[in-house]
Amino acid sequence: MDQTFDLFPKLPSEIRRLIWYHTLPEEPDKGTIYQFDLRWALGFMTTQPGDPVVPELEALRAPPLVQVTMPTAFFVCREARAVADLWLKRQKELSIRFREETQGHIIVREYDPERDAMYVGRDMWDEFLGLMEGDWRDRNSQRRMWKSIKNLALPAFTAYYSISNLAFVLRWAKNLQNIYVIWDKLPKKRQVTRMRRPEPGEEDAGPQPFKATADIQPRWDISSYPDIDDTVRMLHEDPDTGREFVEEADLEEWVFDMDGVWMTTELEPRLVDDEGELKIPRVNVKVREVGPEFK
Repeated sequence: MDQTFDLFPKLPSEIRRLIWYHTLPEEPDKGTIYQFDLRWALGFMTTQPGDPVVPELEALRAPPLVQVTMPTAFFVCREARAVADLWLKRQKELSIRFREETQGHIIVREYDPERDAMYVGRDMWDEFLGLMEGDWRDRNSQRRMWKSIKNLALPAFTAYYSISNLAFVLRWAKNLQNIYVIWDKLPKKRQVTRMRRPEPGEEDAGPQPFKATADIQPRWDISSYPDIDDTVRMLHEDPDTGREFVEEADLEEWVFDMDGVWMTTELEPRLVDDEGELKIPRVNVKVREVGPEFK
């Protein structure tokens, strides 16, 4: 059956704009995955007059942002784009940014711990754990930072093999509501090349290129919730070689093993029920990268 509407261009412009407007979402953005990096932590760290200034760190001191999926109306025609632009101006939490590494525009908003899940990959796990220690000048800021985490997402490898460390995290993340365990494909961080200022005494060498994490990462959303009897894959990438290792088994087997470890792990009383099981839900999920961007 033909799905085209050939008479659409002949409709009055007011009607066409109204139709375009109704293609736009009433709720601009639901929850997504925010990939943890130092931008988030720096927002809780205080500075005082006389503190040394580290330009590379100061450049990161900005609200952490997530990419928002752009409505289709942005890509159809000039008329639809004009309606979409007007819609965007009315969304208080959204803004448009130019992404230098892709030479394209994207819509972004600030990371929201109430609806977004903070994903900590294996490459950032040690840095994440290190935030529980460190030489914090303001311990209240440190506690406030940890209490802000409501939804935590982890690779299945971490959720399975690092339960003892995760139990320690739960002592700090007192408002944690969900632990999302990601199976199969994992979120990938986009890297960009930047130039580092020469150190004192190295001015003759000039600026040096280095790899850095992109300011705004591609969007990854939860795509499905595997059934307990599904076969799933646990992915792990060697941080030194980049080689990827894969283990495959029924989800039920993995969950049974993890339940057993949690039952024998010492936890604060507030974290367990009458049967000694962890109260915080562990939600098994799969994720996918979503777009798009427009130029």
